[in-house]
Amino acid sequence: MAHPEKFDGRDVAFSAWARTAGDVTLVFPTKEAMEDGESVSSIVIYGNETASDLNQRNLDSRVVVKGKFYLAEGKVDPLDVERLGVLRNAEVLP
Repeated sequence: MAHPEKFDGRDVAFSAWARTAGDVTLVFPTKEAMEDGESVSSIVIYGNETASDLNQRNLDSRVVVKGKFYLAEGKVDPLDVERLGVLRNAEVLP
């Protein structure tokens, strides 16, 4: 997270704290960041499949996710500009 620009457009895998809201999943670097709702340190994952998988495990949980990371910086939905970025084609690893 210290240098997210190094990973823009690349496949990544990392552990994070995850929270779902409808068909959106937000991942955070720490439980505290998740509990405080720190948008600037969050990464958003769109899609019912990821949210459904997490809901089966536990609503707020530590997981390993993988996917293609994109910096927010105007390349994504305007609602996500204040977030660190978006993870596309995301998958929650067992």
